[in-house]
Amino acid sequence: MSLKTGVSANNVQNQFVQTLRQKLLGLRDEATGAWTGELSSSALSTSLSLVALLDEQATHQSLTSARWLEAHQNEDGGWGDTPASHSNLSTTLMTRAALCLYQKKTKSLDFHLVIQRATDWVVERTGGLAFPQLISALSDLYGNDRTFAIPILAFLAICEEDDQVWPTIPPLPFLLALLPQSVYRFFKLQIVSYALPALIAIGLCRHVCAAASRRSRAWGVWVAKPLLKKLEGLQPPHGGFLDAIPLTAFVCLALSKSGYSAHPVVYRAKAFLRASYRPDGSYPIDTNLRIWVTTLATRALLKNATALDFSLADKQRLAQWILEKQQTNVHPYTGAQPGGWAWTDCAGGVPDADDTSAALVALHHLRQAGVALEMSEAVQAGIHWLLDLQNQDGGMPTFCKG
Repeated sequence: MSLKTGVSANNVQNQFVQTLRQKLLGLRDEATGAWTGELSSSALSTSLSLVALLDEQATHQSLTSARWLEAHQNEDGGWGDTPASHSNLSTTLMTRAALCLYQKKTKSLDFHLVIQRATDWVVERTGGLAFPQLISALSDLYGNDRTFAIPILAFLAICEEDDQVWPTIPPLPFLLALLPQSVYRFFKLQIVSYALPALIAIGLCRHVCAAASRRSRAWGVWVAKPLLKKLEGLQPPHGGFLDAIPLTAFVCLALSKSGYSAHPVVYRAKAFLRASYRPDGSYPIDTNLRIWVTTLATRALLKNATALDFSLADKQRLAQWILEKQQTNVHPYTGAQPGGWAWTDCAGGVPDADDTSAALVALHHLRQAGVALEMSEAVQAGIHWLLDLQNQDGGMPTFCKG
Protein backbone atom coordinates (compact mmCIF):
# COMPACT_ATOMS: atom_id res chain seq x y z
CA MET A 1 0.00 0.00 0.00
CA SER A 2 1.37 3.41 -0.91
CA LEU A 3 1.61 6.21 1.63
CA LYS A 4 -0.99 8.15 -0.34
CA THR A 5 -3.43 5.23 -0.25
CA GLY A 6 -2.88 4.79 3.48
CA VAL A 7 -3.54 8.46 4.17
CA SER A 8 -6.69 8.31 2.05
CA ALA A 9 -7.97 5.27 3.95
CA ASN A 10 -7.33 7.02 7.26
CA ASN A 11 -9.25 10.06 6.08
CA VAL A 12 -12.22 7.93 5.09
CA GLN A 13 -12.14 6.17 8.44
CA ASN A 14 -11.93 9.46 10.35
CA GLN A 15 -14.83 10.90 8.36
CA PHE A 16 -16.87 7.77 9.02
CA VAL A 17 -16.18 7.92 12.77
CA GLN A 18 -17.06 11.62 12.85
CA THR A 19 -20.34 10.92 11.04
CA LEU A 20 -21.18 8.27 13.61
CA ARG A 21 -20.32 10.66 16.45
CA GLN A 22 -22.64 13.31 15.05
CA LYS A 23 -25.39 10.74 14.60
CA LEU A 24 -24.98 9.51 18.18
CA LEU A 25 -24.94 13.04 19.60
CA GLY A 26 -28.08 13.86 17.66
CA LEU A 27 -29.93 10.94 19.27
CA ARG A 28 -29.65 12.35 22.80
CA ASP A 29 -32.76 13.15 24.82
CA GLU A 30 -32.90 16.93 24.76
CA ALA A 31 -34.07 17.29 28.37
CA THR A 32 -31.49 15.04 30.05
CA GLY A 33 -28.61 14.61 27.63
CA ALA A 34 -28.95 10.83 28.03
CA TRP A 35 -29.98 8.27 25.40
CA THR A 36 -33.15 6.19 25.23
CA GLY A 37 -33.37 4.70 21.74
CA GLU A 38 -36.09 2.24 20.83
CA LEU A 39 -36.19 -1.49 21.37
CA SER A 40 -37.25 -3.72 18.52
CA SER A 41 -40.84 -4.88 18.43
CA SER A 42 -41.24 -8.50 19.49
CA ALA A 43 -43.58 -11.23 18.26
CA LEU A 44 -43.33 -12.84 21.69
CA SER A 45 -44.43 -9.69 23.53
CA THR A 46 -47.10 -8.94 20.95
CA SER A 47 -48.59 -12.44 21.20
CA LEU A 48 -48.69 -12.40 25.00
CA SER A 49 -50.19 -8.91 25.15
CA LEU A 50 -52.74 -9.71 22.46
CA VAL A 51 -54.09 -12.60 24.55
CA ALA A 52 -53.83 -10.79 27.91
CA LEU A 53 -55.92 -7.87 26.61
CA LEU A 54 -58.12 -9.73 24.15
CA ASP A 55 -61.34 -9.54 26.16
CA GLU A 56 -61.14 -5.82 26.90
CA GLN A 57 -58.95 -4.13 24.32
CA ALA A 58 -60.55 -2.18 21.49
CA THR A 59 -61.32 -4.48 18.56
CA HIS A 60 -59.20 -2.50 16.13
CA GLN A 61 -56.17 -2.66 18.46
CA SER A 62 -56.37 -6.44 18.78
CA LEU A 63 -56.78 -6.75 15.03
CA THR A 64 -53.82 -4.44 14.46
CA SER A 65 -51.66 -6.64 16.72
CA ALA A 66 -52.78 -9.77 14.90
CA ARG A 67 -52.05 -8.12 11.55
CA TRP A 68 -48.58 -7.12 12.78
CA LEU A 69 -47.86 -10.75 13.65
CA GLU A 70 -49.12 -11.83 10.25
CA ALA A 71 -46.96 -9.27 8.47
CA HIS A 72 -43.82 -10.29 10.35
CA GLN A 73 -44.02 -14.05 9.92
CA ASN A 74 -40.77 -15.36 8.47
CA GLU A 75 -40.72 -17.00 5.07
CA ASP A 76 -40.28 -20.41 6.68
CA GLY A 77 -43.53 -19.99 8.65
CA GLY A 78 -42.06 -19.22 12.08
CA TRP A 79 -41.23 -16.15 14.13
CA GLY A 80 -38.01 -15.05 15.83
CA ASP A 81 -37.04 -12.77 18.69
CA THR A 82 -37.25 -9.72 16.39
CA PRO A 83 -38.58 -9.21 12.86
CA ALA A 84 -34.99 -9.63 11.64
CA SER A 85 -34.31 -12.83 13.63
CA HIS A 86 -34.38 -16.46 12.60
CA SER A 87 -37.44 -18.45 13.64
CA ASN A 88 -37.29 -20.19 17.01
CA LEU A 89 -39.55 -22.74 18.66
CA SER A 90 -40.68 -20.75 21.70
CA THR A 91 -41.78 -17.64 19.82
CA THR A 92 -43.41 -19.62 17.02
CA LEU A 93 -45.38 -21.82 19.43
CA MET A 94 -46.70 -18.83 21.35
CA THR A 95 -47.48 -16.69 18.31
CA ARG A 96 -49.33 -19.53 16.63
CA ALA A 97 -51.33 -20.16 19.83
CA ALA A 98 -52.22 -16.47 20.16
CA LEU A 99 -53.46 -16.26 16.57
CA CYS A 100 -55.46 -19.48 17.00
CA LEU A 101 -57.20 -18.04 20.06
CA TYR A 102 -57.76 -14.69 18.35
CA GLN A 103 -59.32 -16.44 15.36
CA LYS A 104 -61.51 -18.55 17.63
CA LYS A 105 -62.70 -15.60 19.73
CA THR A 106 -63.40 -13.32 16.76
CA LYS A 107 -64.70 -16.09 14.48
CA SER A 108 -62.35 -14.83 11.80
CA LEU A 109 -60.80 -16.98 9.10
CA ASP A 110 -58.34 -14.31 7.99
CA PHE A 111 -55.35 -15.96 9.65
CA HIS A 112 -55.95 -19.54 8.53
CA LEU A 113 -53.00 -19.65 6.13
CA VAL A 114 -50.66 -17.94 8.60
CA ILE A 115 -51.57 -20.48 11.28
CA GLN A 116 -51.18 -23.39 8.87
CA ARG A 117 -47.69 -22.28 7.88
CA ALA A 118 -46.74 -21.96 11.55
CA THR A 119 -48.23 -25.38 12.28
CA ASP A 120 -46.13 -26.95 9.53
CA TRP A 121 -43.00 -25.27 10.96
CA VAL A 122 -43.68 -26.57 14.48
CA VAL A 123 -44.66 -30.10 13.45
CA GLU A 124 -41.52 -30.44 11.35
CA ARG A 125 -39.44 -29.78 14.50
CA THR A 126 -41.49 -31.45 17.23
CA GLY A 127 -43.28 -34.27 15.42
CA GLY A 128 -46.71 -32.95 16.41
CA LEU A 129 -48.77 -30.54 18.48
CA ALA A 130 -49.78 -32.93 21.28
CA PHE A 131 -48.73 -31.65 24.69
CA PRO A 132 -46.34 -34.56 25.46
CA GLN A 133 -44.50 -33.74 22.22
CA LEU A 134 -44.31 -30.04 23.05
CA ILE A 135 -43.15 -30.76 26.59
CA SER A 136 -40.41 -33.00 25.24
CA ALA A 137 -39.31 -30.41 22.66
CA LEU A 138 -39.16 -27.60 25.23
CA SER A 139 -37.33 -29.87 27.64
CA ASP A 140 -34.71 -30.51 24.95
CA LEU A 141 -34.45 -26.76 24.42
CA TYR A 142 -34.22 -25.59 28.05
CA GLY A 143 -33.01 -28.68 29.91
CA ASN A 144 -33.86 -28.70 33.61
CA ASP A 145 -34.49 -24.95 33.73
CA ARG A 146 -38.25 -24.46 34.09
CA THR A 147 -38.01 -20.67 34.20
CA PHE A 148 -39.03 -20.42 30.53
CA ALA A 149 -40.50 -23.81 29.62
CA ILE A 150 -43.35 -23.84 32.16
CA PRO A 151 -44.64 -20.32 31.39
CA ILE A 152 -44.67 -21.20 27.68
CA LEU A 153 -46.62 -24.42 28.33
CA ALA A 154 -49.04 -22.55 30.61
CA PHE A 155 -49.63 -19.97 27.88
CA LEU A 156 -50.32 -22.71 25.33
CA ALA A 157 -52.80 -24.35 27.73
CA ILE A 158 -54.58 -21.03 28.29
CA CYS A 159 -54.85 -20.42 24.55
CA GLU A 160 -56.07 -23.94 23.80
CA GLU A 161 -58.74 -23.65 26.50
CA ASP A 162 -58.30 -27.36 27.22
CA ASP A 163 -58.26 -27.97 30.96
CA GLN A 164 -57.23 -31.59 30.50
CA VAL A 165 -53.66 -30.68 29.57
CA TRP A 166 -52.83 -28.91 32.85
CA PRO A 167 -51.87 -32.06 34.81
CA THR A 168 -49.29 -32.90 32.13
CA ILE A 169 -47.44 -29.59 32.71
CA PRO A 170 -44.67 -30.00 35.31
CA PRO A 171 -45.38 -28.10 38.55
CA LEU A 172 -43.47 -25.12 39.87
CA PRO A 173 -42.49 -24.88 43.58
CA PHE A 174 -44.52 -21.71 44.10
CA LEU A 175 -44.54 -22.05 47.90
CA LEU A 176 -40.80 -21.27 47.89
CA ALA A 177 -41.72 -17.69 47.02
CA LEU A 178 -42.81 -17.23 50.64
CA LEU A 179 -39.27 -17.89 51.86
CA PRO A 180 -36.72 -15.08 52.30
CA GLN A 181 -34.07 -14.67 49.60
CA SER A 182 -31.39 -15.66 52.10
CA VAL A 183 -32.92 -19.14 52.37
CA TYR A 184 -32.47 -19.68 48.62
CA ARG A 185 -28.78 -18.94 48.91
CA PHE A 186 -28.28 -20.99 52.08
CA PHE A 187 -29.83 -24.14 50.60
CA LYS A 188 -28.53 -23.35 47.09
CA LEU A 189 -32.05 -23.40 45.67
CA GLN A 190 -32.15 -22.60 41.96
CA ILE A 191 -34.69 -19.79 42.21
CA VAL A 192 -33.66 -16.68 40.30
CA SER A 193 -34.99 -13.41 41.62
CA TYR A 194 -36.32 -12.12 38.30
CA ALA A 195 -38.50 -15.24 37.97
CA LEU A 196 -40.33 -14.82 41.29
CA PRO A 197 -43.45 -13.20 39.78
CA ALA A 198 -43.76 -16.04 37.28
CA LEU A 199 -43.02 -18.61 39.98
CA ILE A 200 -45.91 -17.27 42.07
CA ALA A 201 -48.49 -16.59 39.37
CA ILE A 202 -47.83 -19.47 36.98
CA GLY A 203 -47.07 -21.96 39.76
CA LEU A 204 -50.37 -21.15 41.45
CA CYS A 205 -52.20 -21.22 38.12
CA ARG A 206 -50.86 -24.64 37.17
CA HIS A 207 -51.72 -25.96 40.63
CA VAL A 208 -55.31 -24.64 40.56
CA CYS A 209 -56.00 -25.72 36.99
CA ALA A 210 -54.48 -29.18 37.41
CA ALA A 211 -56.59 -29.75 40.54
CA ALA A 212 -59.73 -28.61 38.70
CA SER A 213 -58.94 -31.01 35.86
CA ARG A 214 -58.65 -33.88 38.35
CA ARG A 215 -61.72 -32.59 40.23
CA SER A 216 -59.71 -32.45 43.41
CA ARG A 217 -59.21 -29.70 45.98
CA ALA A 218 -56.54 -27.10 45.21
CA TRP A 219 -54.94 -26.80 48.65
CA GLY A 220 -52.73 -24.00 47.33
CA VAL A 221 -55.61 -21.52 47.48
CA TRP A 222 -55.18 -21.49 51.27
CA VAL A 223 -51.82 -19.77 50.83
CA ALA A 224 -52.92 -17.62 47.91
CA LYS A 225 -53.38 -14.55 50.10
CA PRO A 226 -49.75 -14.32 51.32
CA LEU A 227 -48.51 -15.26 47.85
CA LEU A 228 -50.47 -12.46 46.21
CA LYS A 229 -49.34 -10.06 48.90
CA LYS A 230 -45.75 -11.02 48.08
CA LEU A 231 -46.51 -10.49 44.40
CA GLU A 232 -47.95 -7.04 45.10
CA GLY A 233 -44.72 -6.14 46.90
CA LEU A 234 -42.72 -7.11 43.81
CA GLN A 235 -44.86 -5.09 41.41
CA PRO A 236 -43.74 -1.50 40.77
CA PRO A 237 -46.39 1.24 40.83
CA HIS A 238 -46.80 1.35 37.05
CA GLY A 239 -47.57 -2.38 36.97
CA GLY A 240 -44.71 -3.72 34.86
CA PHE A 241 -42.63 -6.48 36.46
CA LEU A 242 -38.98 -5.77 35.55
CA ASP A 243 -40.44 -3.29 33.04
CA ALA A 244 -40.82 -6.38 30.85
CA ILE A 245 -43.92 -6.90 28.72
CA PRO A 246 -43.65 -10.74 28.52
CA LEU A 247 -43.21 -11.29 32.27
CA THR A 248 -46.03 -8.86 33.08
CA ALA A 249 -48.37 -10.53 30.57
CA PHE A 250 -47.52 -14.00 31.91
CA VAL A 251 -48.46 -12.89 35.43
CA CYS A 252 -51.64 -11.21 34.23
CA LEU A 253 -52.81 -14.27 32.28
CA ALA A 254 -51.93 -16.77 35.00
CA LEU A 255 -53.73 -14.89 37.76
CA SER A 256 -56.80 -14.39 35.58
CA LYS A 257 -56.88 -18.10 34.75
CA SER A 258 -56.50 -18.93 38.46
CA GLY A 259 -59.62 -16.94 39.34
CA TYR A 260 -57.97 -13.69 40.44
CA SER A 261 -58.79 -11.52 37.43
CA ALA A 262 -60.10 -8.75 39.69
CA HIS A 263 -56.93 -8.57 41.80
CA PRO A 264 -55.07 -5.22 41.85
CA VAL A 265 -51.95 -6.89 40.46
CA VAL A 266 -53.89 -7.82 37.31
CA TYR A 267 -55.41 -4.35 37.05
CA ARG A 268 -52.00 -2.66 37.22
CA ALA A 269 -50.41 -5.23 34.88
CA LYS A 270 -53.04 -4.59 32.21
CA ALA A 271 -52.55 -0.85 32.56
CA PHE A 272 -48.82 -1.33 31.94
CA LEU A 273 -49.52 -3.49 28.88
CA ARG A 274 -51.97 -0.97 27.44
CA ALA A 275 -49.39 1.78 27.91
CA SER A 276 -46.78 -0.33 26.05
CA TYR A 277 -48.93 -0.69 22.91
CA ARG A 278 -47.35 0.77 19.79
CA PRO A 279 -49.37 2.39 16.97
CA ASP A 280 -48.51 -0.46 14.59
CA GLY A 281 -50.00 -2.99 17.04
CA SER A 282 -46.70 -4.39 18.30
CA TYR A 283 -45.02 -4.47 21.70
CA PRO A 284 -41.31 -4.44 22.66
CA ILE A 285 -39.73 -6.75 25.23
CA ASP A 286 -38.85 -3.95 27.69
CA THR A 287 -39.81 -0.30 28.09
CA ASN A 288 -36.26 0.90 27.42
CA LEU A 289 -32.58 0.31 28.23
CA ARG A 290 -31.84 3.98 28.97
CA ILE A 291 -29.04 3.54 31.52
CA TRP A 292 -27.37 0.76 29.54
CA VAL A 293 -27.33 2.62 26.20
CA THR A 294 -26.31 5.87 27.90
CA THR A 295 -23.25 4.32 29.53
CA LEU A 296 -22.26 2.64 26.26
CA ALA A 297 -22.73 5.86 24.27
CA THR A 298 -20.71 7.80 26.83
CA ARG A 299 -17.75 5.46 26.53
CA ALA A 300 -17.95 5.52 22.73
CA LEU A 301 -17.93 9.32 22.55
CA LEU A 302 -15.05 9.65 25.01
CA LYS A 303 -12.83 7.38 22.93
CA ASN A 304 -11.66 10.44 21.03
CA ALA A 305 -10.66 12.77 23.85
CA THR A 306 -9.72 15.62 21.48
CA ALA A 307 -13.17 15.91 19.90
CA LEU A 308 -14.79 19.30 20.41
CA ASP A 309 -18.37 18.25 19.68
CA PHE A 310 -18.96 16.84 23.19
CA SER A 311 -18.50 19.78 25.53
CA LEU A 312 -17.45 19.70 29.17
CA ALA A 313 -20.91 20.99 30.09
CA ASP A 314 -22.47 18.03 28.25
CA LYS A 315 -20.16 15.64 30.08
CA GLN A 316 -20.99 17.20 33.45
CA ARG A 317 -24.72 16.92 32.79
CA LEU A 318 -24.30 13.29 31.73
CA ALA A 319 -22.25 12.39 34.80
CA GLN A 320 -24.87 14.02 37.02
CA TRP A 321 -27.61 12.02 35.30
CA ILE A 322 -25.76 8.72 35.79
CA LEU A 323 -25.08 9.51 39.44
CA GLU A 324 -28.76 10.30 40.03
CA LYS A 325 -29.79 6.90 38.67
CA GLN A 326 -27.79 4.92 41.23
CA GLN A 327 -30.02 2.88 43.55
CA THR A 328 -29.99 4.46 47.02
CA ASN A 329 -32.37 2.12 48.88
CA VAL A 330 -32.64 -1.61 49.50
CA HIS A 331 -34.45 -2.91 46.44
CA PRO A 332 -37.84 -4.50 47.25
CA TYR A 333 -37.56 -7.00 44.41
CA THR A 334 -34.22 -8.65 45.07
CA GLY A 335 -33.30 -7.24 48.46
CA ALA A 336 -30.18 -5.75 46.83
CA GLN A 337 -28.34 -3.21 48.94
CA PRO A 338 -27.91 0.40 47.74
CA GLY A 339 -25.11 1.17 45.29
CA GLY A 340 -26.05 -0.59 42.05
CA TRP A 341 -27.53 0.55 38.75
CA ALA A 342 -30.30 -1.03 36.68
CA TRP A 343 -30.60 -1.13 32.87
CA THR A 344 -33.41 1.44 32.94
CA ASP A 345 -34.46 4.33 35.13
CA CYS A 346 -38.10 3.21 34.91
CA ALA A 347 -39.87 1.93 38.00
CA GLY A 348 -39.34 -1.76 37.19
CA GLY A 349 -35.57 -1.58 36.85
CA VAL A 350 -33.52 -3.82 39.13
CA PRO A 351 -29.80 -3.23 39.88
CA ASP A 352 -27.53 -5.78 38.23
CA ALA A 353 -23.87 -6.56 37.69
CA ASP A 354 -23.41 -5.57 34.06
CA ASP A 355 -25.20 -2.22 34.26
CA THR A 356 -23.44 -1.32 37.51
CA SER A 357 -20.10 -2.15 35.90
CA ALA A 358 -20.98 -0.09 32.81
CA ALA A 359 -21.99 2.90 34.94
CA LEU A 360 -18.74 2.76 36.91
CA VAL A 361 -16.66 2.57 33.73
CA ALA A 362 -18.57 5.49 32.20
CA LEU A 363 -18.04 7.60 35.34
CA HIS A 364 -14.32 6.77 35.24
CA HIS A 365 -14.06 7.99 31.64
CA LEU A 366 -16.04 11.12 32.46
CA ARG A 367 -13.67 11.86 35.34
CA GLN A 368 -10.70 11.34 33.01
CA ALA A 369 -12.34 13.74 30.54
CA GLY A 370 -12.35 16.56 33.09
CA VAL A 371 -15.67 16.25 34.90
CA ALA A 372 -15.15 17.74 38.36
CA LEU A 373 -18.32 16.51 40.06
CA GLU A 374 -17.94 14.75 43.41
CA MET A 375 -18.48 11.08 42.56
CA SER A 376 -16.09 9.19 44.85
CA GLU A 377 -18.81 8.17 47.32
CA ALA A 378 -21.06 6.86 44.55
CA VAL A 379 -18.18 5.00 42.88
CA GLN A 380 -17.10 3.38 46.14
CA ALA A 381 -20.69 2.30 46.82
CA GLY A 382 -20.90 0.80 43.33
CA ILE A 383 -17.62 -1.10 43.71
CA HIS A 384 -18.64 -2.45 47.12
CA TRP A 385 -22.01 -3.46 45.63
CA LEU A 386 -20.26 -5.51 42.96
CA LEU A 387 -17.84 -7.10 45.43
CA ASP A 388 -20.73 -8.07 47.71
CA LEU A 389 -22.51 -9.64 44.73
CA GLN A 390 -19.65 -11.95 43.80
CA ASN A 391 -20.25 -15.66 44.30
CA GLN A 392 -17.95 -17.93 46.29
CA ASP A 393 -16.59 -19.49 43.11
CA GLY A 394 -15.42 -16.06 41.91
CA GLY A 395 -18.08 -15.58 39.25
CA MET A 396 -20.54 -12.71 39.05
CA PRO A 397 -24.30 -13.40 39.04
CA THR A 398 -26.75 -10.96 37.47
CA PHE A 399 -28.96 -9.80 40.32
CA CYS A 400 -28.30 -11.72 43.54
CA LYS A 401 -25.47 -13.65 45.14
CA GLY A 402 -25.92 -17.35 44.53
